[in-house]
Amino acid sequence: MVMLREEAVALVGRVYEAAAVPELWPDVLGAVARSIDAAGACLFTPGGAAARWISSPDMSSALDEFVAGGWLEHDGFNDRLLASGRNGFVGDLDLFAAEDLVVEPVYADWLYPRGFGWGAATVMRLPHDRTVFLNVERHLGRGPVEAPYMAHLNQLHPHLARAAMISSHLAWERAHAAGSALQIIGTPAALLRPHGRMESANALFQALVPHPVRGFDPDIVLADPRAQEKLVASLARIEAGSPFGQSIPIPPHEGGNAFVLHVLPVRGVARDVFSACVAMLVATPVVAGPVLPAAVLVALFDLTPAEARVAHRIAGGATVEATAAALGVSRETVRTQLKATLSKLGVTRQAELVGLLSALPTALGREAPP
Repeated sequence: MVMLREEAVALVGRVYEAAAVPELWPDVLGAVARSIDAAGACLFTPGGAAARWISSPDMSSALDEFVAGGWLEHDGFNDRLLASGRNGFVGDLDLFAAEDLVVEPVYADWLYPRGFGWGAATVMRLPHDRTVFLNVERHLGRGPVEAPYMAHLNQLHPHLARAAMISSHLAWERAHAAGSALQIIGTPAALLRPHGRMESANALFQALVPHPVRGFDPDIVLADPRAQEKLVASLARIEAGSPFGQSIPIPPHEGGNAFVLHVLPVRGVARDVFSACVAMLVATPVVAGPVLPAAVLVALFDLTPAEARVAHRIAGGATVEATAAALGVSRETVRTQLKATLSKLGVTRQAELVGLLSALPTALGREAPP
């Protein structure tokens, strides 16, 4: 039975809530699927190793398997949908003849053996050249999506498209705000899209041309060839899903400063689909300086206050034991918070944390509170 009007209005409300709170998207996708008696739904953007997706909870394991098997890049339905230029939701039989479905590889070799095979999908074009598909999948025995259910999906479509647009815009704003915050405290920073394509850079980062940055039109190129090789490799790992960044040394040029370029993954719920950015670059000259106050570390790197206090003391040269004693907590607590901090900052070793935080210049003119 198609949803009652009150239920449909409530679902639209949930869609707009997810626009502002991306953690809600999986549950909203599940509600959209249930509204047409489907097994689940997903949002995804293709792109080989850089493909990203969100799904309803009951579809997450199947979608992970689908992507891991390379099927996302060889889905004939999505290829035809994109080529058709059609707006709104379409069903399997809108793009394929019934006799063609049984020999189409994604149906015959993946969907049918797993009990799926009927559904509906739409494609949404977002800012920053993002193409996002929304697929709703039914079990094979349930049959094609009936006309009343398709009409229901198409009534939801403009709301889903607007919500996706809002999520994309907010994701960009959050990432851009981090770069702006680093500008305020005197740190060059840039945001990168897949394959090293520059999304934005603050004025301090732009001033690094021609050294240590040769240029970025539109792909970033470092002046030092070995550093460029490391940057390309680091970005490839991040695009493939690695949560770890890298610190890349850049030698001095004509009497200038040497630099360390910190490559930090842009992470967060739903950023994979809605954000064009995959990494932030932070460039710091190799000059000794004070460690940023703990309160600033909270704002810049999304640390908890406890994590920021630990990070500040460790970066300032304190041991785990001394930090635990100073903060009145156990060594195990400090180690747990330090591990969480390393993950959030995209580094893997304590030495990299010290290098990153002690190299960041500060224009605040004060030390962290005790």
